[in-house]
Amino acid sequence: MSQQPPDEEFERRLRDVFHPRGLGVPVPPGALDRIHAGARRRQQRRSAGAVLSAVAVIGVVATSIALRPESHGATVTAGQHTSTPSPPVAQSSSLSPSPSRRPSASASAPPVVVPTPVVSPPTVGAPASFQPLSVSAIGPNVYWVLGSTPCATGRCAAIEHTSDAGVTFTRVGRTSSGGDMPRVPTAAENGTTVRDVRFGDAQNGWLYGGALYATHDGGSTWTVDSSLPNDVLDVAAESGNVWAVALRADSSGELYGLYHATYGSGGTSGWSQVQLGTTLVGQPSLAVIKKTAYLVEGAGAQQITYVITNGGASTAVQPGPCSATPTLGSGQLSVAGDGSLWAWCTAGRDNGVDLSSAGPVHDSGVYVSTDGAAHWHGVIRPTTTSVGGIDSSRAIVSDGAGLTMVPLGQPETTPTVPDSGAQTNARFIGFTTTKIGFLIDDPVAASAELWRTTDGGQTWAVVTL
Repeated sequence: MSQQPPDEEFERRLRDVFHPRGLGVPVPPGALDRIHAGARRRQQRRSAGAVLSAVAVIGVVATSIALRPESHGATVTAGQHTSTPSPPVAQSSSLSPSPSRRPSASASAPPVVVPTPVVSPPTVGAPASFQPLSVSAIGPNVYWVLGSTPCATGRCAAIEHTSDAGVTFTRVGRTSSGGDMPRVPTAAENGTTVRDVRFGDAQNGWLYGGALYATHDGGSTWTVDSSLPNDVLDVAAESGNVWAVALRADSSGELYGLYHATYGSGGTSGWSQVQLGTTLVGQPSLAVIKKTAYLVEGAGAQQITYVITNGGASTAVQPGPCSATPTLGSGQLSVAGDGSLWAWCTAGRDNGVDLSSAGPVHDSGVYVSTDGAAHWHGVIRPTTTSVGGIDSSRAIVSDGAGLTMVPLGQPETTPTVPDSGAQTNARFIGFTTTKIGFLIDDPVAASAELWRTTDGGQTWAVVTL
């Protein structure tokens, strides 16, 4: 068989790299000509054996193109930009992640070296234009990030949305009146501000804090909801039911109630208060698994857990894992990626005991329940400020200085974080699946970062917004 001229052979190898490998993006116009010309100049200085190295460099260029798609510009209400995330997760109809697979190379193509992208934290200095505050995900690849940006009245809410695991983000959000988005609170105020975001599905979501806003178009438009009292502590939504802990309308002090509504294609229904037979005090924590809501609060000498079903029509009371702690609140709930329920307590009870009977109280504990809050088992930890359940046997906890993976019955391990020498103070940790999770690292407000893991909390990377 006749040997191809060097130019034709090199171009054939270039096209083998760009097309059979299924990189999923169009080749920029003139890219082959530019690369071909550059390679020809290099060939004048190198031996014929350097051709394979040039092809490896093309693999690097192709990978960079795939990770940073070209921007599609902006409209009046949205602009799209790229970031440096982990790649999207292939998902089934149940939203469970499947292992990532690389396209197999053509048999005729030479080996190509594909580098692993390096994700570096942003430079700490002047306050970033967009400062992340909260994140809400409805699947491995779809999530919204609430942050703040400068506005005429201080700092206002801004929302970034991704449906491809962070490869691209779209700025969404305007009020139904056409004005600025609501403000976010400073350290000394609450008022009509928002500090958290929660989505129940691809269309319905809520901004909450000192005010409540709702969207039913995926975050493009937000409408103020004045049917609940100001100061909404917590919101949780799933399977068409949304729950909120908010100040009671008849309360002049820090007395809270649980409220319920439904959501769907028509938006959110009217809210109704769930009759618990008591007034919530302290800092109640809320979680939802499918159509069941879980609420913990301190009551007397021992914390209790409310299990609410049928839209609030049925309520059961279970003993909680915590001792009541009036000065520090009653703890925090977290739903793990496999649907188990985790809690951390500022004062917890004996490790592994049946908590239907009160045991000795310890300073702090991290607990898990796999039977709907009927029983709790866990470990005693002296200091914990935030917890995110991975599955029924593992959780990530923050103690205000670093992260720790806590496996039940096994030694603790230390995850790999973007800057191992810096302090990690996660004020939020949550897992969408047993592999994919998020946290917001907030050592100081001006340098808050959103982190993401795709290996069950073992390693974390900064999401660039």
